[in-house]
Amino acid sequence: MNCQTCNDPTKYVFALWDGPNGTHGGTYDCRNLSCLTKQTKESIREYREEEIREVVKANSRNEVQMISIRAKRKELQITISKMAKSLGISPSDYSNYEMCRVALPVEMVGRINEIFRREMK
Repeated sequence: MNCQTCNDPTKYVFALWDGPNGTHGGTYDCRNLSCLTKQTKESIREYREEEIREVVKANSRNEVQMISIRAKRKELQITISKMAKSLGISPSDYSNYEMCRVALPVEMVGRINEIFRREMK
């Protein structure tokens, strides 16, 4: 299938969707690195990766390891929704902390550890 932007046969479907009243469609990507669409997507991906690295650094400065927190939450079989409710925040906010989109506030670490202690009993 040809990419609509660069006309090279490098286009592929990476997502499909269905909508109301029989509507449907797909989202495409291109493998051609000289294609402007591909270059834009790559620069966005690189920017997001850099943001995550910065959040991980900020968490490290505060001695917070989100990988450990996520692993412990999963080990105790606590859902993101339950954890968020226990912390008094929205599930999307908690997910942003776990996915390193936003640095975890230092004061929340103690609250998370308290939830872990309660669940281990």
